[in-house]
Amino acid sequence: MDKLEKINKLVRFGLVRITQHAHQEMIAEDFIWQDLFEGIIPGLIIEDYPEHRRGACCLLGGTTHEG
Repeated sequence: MDKLEKINKLVRFGLVRITQHAHQEMIAEDFIWQDLFEGIIPGLIIEDYPEHRRGACCLLGGTTHEG
């Protein structure tokens, strides 16, 4: 199972953490949780930070059914 498949599985089970920065960006861009999860499932890993000081993380990109 590759990294994106693992992320998708965690998303489906609600086992994800959103950083404070990501949450602030969601508010600024009028995103809701459903948009976030909908975009992650078919998404791409844009940047990967396996050695991040707070733990492995990555930047994902994707679109919702509304584009």
